Amino acid sequence: MLVTPLPYGRMGNRLCLAAHFICHVEKHGGVYVHPAFQPYNRYFEGTRGRLFLRYVSSKGPVVEGAEHVRWRRPLSVWSEVFGLDRGGGDVHMDEERFLELERRSRVLACAAWAFRDREALAECGDAARVFFRPVERWRDAAERVVEEARRGTDALVAVHMRLTDYARFNGGAWFFSREQYGRWMAQTAAALSGKIRFLVFSDTPPPTAAEAGWSAIDWMPGPGHPVADIHAMSLCDAIIGPPSTFSGWASFYGRVPRLELKSAGQIVRVADFSPCLSGPRATPSPERSGESMKSTTA
Repeated sequence: MLVTPLPYGRMGNRLCLAAHFICHVEKHGGVYVHPAFQPYNRYFEGTRGRLFLRYVSSKGPVVEGAEHVRWRRPLSVWSEVFGLDRGGGDVHMDEERFLELERRSRVLACAAWAFRDREALAECGDAARVFFRPVERWRDAAERVVEEARRGTDALVAVHMRLTDYARFNGGAWFFSREQYGRWMAQTAAALSGKIRFLVFSDTPPPTAAEAGWSAIDWMPGPGHPVADIHAMSLCDAIIGPPSTFSGWASFYGRVPRLELKSAGQIVRVADFSPCLSGPRATPSPERSGESMKSTTA
């Protein structure tokens, strides 16, 4: 059994971390438990009504190879200082040293943020997508907004703005003004063919077009609830926004091309959109991101 006993950030962080563990145990067998996901249990079908997140592999509750181990430790702990490994890199769960400790432990507590299994995420990502399907209330709220936003458009682009905590996070390097987001939206509309509408998601109340300087941009606000927002974002044709696990999860869940905005002078180019969350990239859904991502200059 793999356990992540500690909370790391908010919903986006915990979804992304749990997805790597779920896909890892789905590939190798075993059980994954994440007690710290509890604040968000009620929002997802795989955790609704449960005291804590618990996922059992379709291969069974015992990790592959453990049946050949004579004696297994009752408890092992893998902890990394500040949640980082090797000076800032990932803890690779697909490496033999991790797999061997997992086989030799009945419970392996993983106390760090950086645990990743990108190969399993690419192979078994649908297990996490099914498990973390939003409950009907927020799924329907998101889909109604997206349906309305798609009327009369050729493509719908999600814009993720972080206008509160990012003023301090990472020294403010990824904190941008509404005017800057407006310039990126105009660049995106110019780079894509057809009529483009933007669905804007923000951690502050949405501005009026005049307040933001977006009078020449076709846009609508997102649903306004974090779970409905992240699902609506996953239904768009592309996503732009600063580095964030919130929009990263939406990209992974919906297989939506995503462009991370990392500097104020960055120029939006279609070729820079990455098609998935991390690791080996899944192929974007053709009905959402294939034809609509054509560049007008290509």
